[in-house]
Amino acid sequence: MEETITIDKPVHSSAKENQLLEPPQLSIDIGNKIITTIQGTYSWEYENKDGSMTNTTVDIDGPSELAKQFDSPNVTTNSQVTLNFDMELSKYAVRIWEDNQVVSSSDSIDLMNKGEIIYEIIGYWDQGEASYIFSLHID
Repeated sequence: MEETITIDKPVHSSAKENQLLEPPQLSIDIGNKIITTIQGTYSWEYENKDGSMTNTTVDIDGPSELAKQFDSPNVTTNSQVTLNFDMELSKYAVRIWEDNQVVSSSDSIDLMNKGEIIYEIIGYWDQGEASYIFSLHID
């Protein structure tokens, strides 16, 4: 399995160039499928035109609950994965969830387990951090 990251052009900019008003979107190319993730919890800030800062923190349901809204595509253990963010990030972490608990944490998407797997990607930028939820059915 190979994992890559691509950066798409930001959609919403604030007064300061290259700042977004909300966390970037994340889509995932895996095999021949494009997956749109579910936005999870985030903390985000940006500078306004008058120099003041706006900070937003959103706390929503956990990954196990959010994943119930997701239609898990079927993939194989040797599928190629590409993360497509709207903005270049500093780093990211990948968590695997089971029964409302983190069972694995790493810096890459692991497709070695079979069955229904819930993933949380946590991205880190200068403006804040955001989590993205998706699930896969791995054959």
